[in-house]
Amino acid sequence: MWVMVEHLHREKRSGIFRYRRRVPPELQGVLGKKMFDISLKTKDPEAARRKRDEVHREIEAQLATASSSEPDQREYDRAMRILKDGKVISRGSTGVPPHSDSNLDTKLAFADMISARLDKMPPEEQEAPFSEAPADLMIMLKALKRGVKKPDLRLRDAVASYIDEKSNKFNFTDMQKQTKLAREALEEIVGETNPALINITLNDAYAFRDHWIVGKGLTPGTAQRRLKTINAIFNFAIKRHQLTGYNNPFAGVGVKGANANAKGRVDALTIEEIRLCEPHVARSNQDVRDVWALLMFTGARPKEITTLEKQDVILDHPVPHIIIRENDLWRVKVDTRKVPLVGQALEIAQRRLAALEGKPGGIPFIARYSYKGGANAAGGLLTKAMKAAGVWVKQKKVPYSLRHSVKDWVRRVAGEYHEHHAPELVLGY
Repeated sequence: MWVMVEHLHREKRSGIFRYRRRVPPELQGVLGKKMFDISLKTKDPEAARRKRDEVHREIEAQLATASSSEPDQREYDRAMRILKDGKVISRGSTGVPPHSDSNLDTKLAFADMISARLDKMPPEEQEAPFSEAPADLMIMLKALKRGVKKPDLRLRDAVASYIDEKSNKFNFTDMQKQTKLAREALEEIVGETNPALINITLNDAYAFRDHWIVGKGLTPGTAQRRLKTINAIFNFAIKRHQLTGYNNPFAGVGVKGANANAKGRVDALTIEEIRLCEPHVARSNQDVRDVWALLMFTGARPKEITTLEKQDVILDHPVPHIIIRENDLWRVKVDTRKVPLVGQALEIAQRRLAALEGKPGGIPFIARYSYKGGANAAGGLLTKAMKAAGVWVKQKKVPYSLRHSVKDWVRRVAGEYHEHHAPELVLGY
């Protein structure tokens, strides 16, 4: 039975679900729209709910950013949109001079825009007191008299434009988290909420670095990642918003020892090490046990296993297999590929598909860990088992090591000619 979910609507003719939501009146001028109307591109209710949650988080972030923008920036954005719609300015313009400094063409364009707006007003509005004039008409008149000048770019607007340009449905949540950490730290350092970018100095940049190492006690590597985040925001803002003459104060500011603990190559697990882990993995829940076996028999990445859907498991084929491909929760690093199911992996697939009989194809194959952080949760339990077995070694012997084990096994049996090609086909290198 279909249960109504906020902002989730189903098209009557096509059956496709859409995310629909009205933009608050006070933000319509900033965002340039009255409604969010986004196709979720699915007819499956379960898949629609998951996609709706993803889109909802992004829309909430957009609304929060628009609400937190400085009043000057909001007023500027709305004025520029009105002037562009009224053909007073062209694309690429960043402002308009006051009436006393405008050329004849600009003055005529203002006259045409205001005249057209007045023609649309009913007689009672035209006769109303000037103080009751519509907001957009007041903006036109103010722009005509005083002009419109682009305000200094603020930190929160720079962050918002960076996220809008660089994020996608796969990295949005993490990018929002990392940029928020960087923004809040910089605001604390300069002692101002939402400062203008051009007021951030080199001294502030070094204080930002020391804040993480001395103040927060983070490792050099983590502090360096915080610096990379804020540096990327400033680099993007300078280019995107054409901050001519302003140099990024974070450029060249580094952290001593940041690369000392960089991750090296993950080692493969030996057969004996896998045997030592087995009794400890067996104490975990059935889903974790299945993830372990699937990793061991397919060489897939943990996220590729935990985000599989029912439709990705193909048993009615001469070679039973799973299909590794992009879905709503995980973008694989390689093109879509097929991985054969053999041994225990095939038995798990048969058992789980039988339990999902009659369910839609988009339903998760391993529901307990099918959310964004599911692979980390399952990996944490597998790490616990490996530690209990005395096998785990930081950054060297981890659950991901099973992928390297499979790669070694495939190379061993593939023969000299296929030694390098076989892992590419099966593991997606």
